[in-house]
Parts: sequence; structure tokens; C-alpha cells
Amino acid sequence: VKEKSSIIIKRSHLTEISYLMRPIMESIKAYRSQLYFLDSVTTSRSVAHIEAINSGLDSVKRDVFLDNEHTNPESIKFQLDLWLNKARDTGSAVAIGHPHPGTMALLTKNLPLFEKNFRFMRISQLISAAKTANRSVKSQSYLSKLE
Repeated sequence: VKEKSSIIIKRSHLTEISYLMRPIMESIKAYRSQLYFLDSVTTSRSVAHIEAINSGLDSVKRDVFLDNEHTNPESIKFQLDLWLNKARDTGSAVAIGHPHPGTMALLTKNLPLFEKNFRFMRISQLISAAKTANRSVKSQSYLSKLE
């Protein structure tokens, strides 16, 4: 009896492998050049952002993950504060999260309070604003632009 070997690659692990990410990014660029890539950095060894840039795609990566502990409101609030502090300190920051009830409740309650000091925008708007300001989107991470 001969067993067939198979390779199982988790989605997060895929982003760590340059020789697999490169053709994916090149295909995206060839298919629709105005698309961009957001690297959620689900692994610290992700090369997806770099491969997107090398393929000519605009790319950003997240700085903060809001709800890794989605059942802990204090943890989500801590991550929210971390996001805003990073944006204040560096001029911008990217945060991602899930639509868990606790995350949504915290964002719904708090984001309007922060709109006086921060400008929240879509990734596509952020890329456009960075290009207009002659900054390289490709060399920096952006979101929530501090005004």
C-alpha cells in the first residue's frame, strides 16, 4: 500500500512563503492593477506586504489587532488605546478586528469621541491621500490619519 503525501498549508502560513505569495500578488496586479493588498499580519513572518510591493501593488499592513481576546472588553479597550496612541505618535496606524458584539459595541461607543482628533478613512482613501501627499504608501503603514 502506497500512501499519497499531501501538503496542508494554513492560510496564515501561506503568507510566510515568498515563492507562493509572489505569483499571487503578480496575478492580482495583472488582473486589476488598481487593487491593493492589506496584510493582516496574522503571522509575524508574513512576507505578503513585501511581495505585494515588489509586484507593484499598493499595500498596507495592520499595526494593531483589536479583538484577539474578543470576550474581554478590557483587552479590546487596551488595543483601541494602543491603536490611537500609535496613530498619534507616528501619524497613522492600521487596526483590524472582527465584527464580534463586544468589538462593535466598543467601537460604536468610542469612535465618535475620537473624531475630534483623528480622521478615520477607508484603506483606499488612505492610499489615495498618501499618494497625493507624495508619500510612499509602499514604505509605510497607514490608516486613521491623525489630523
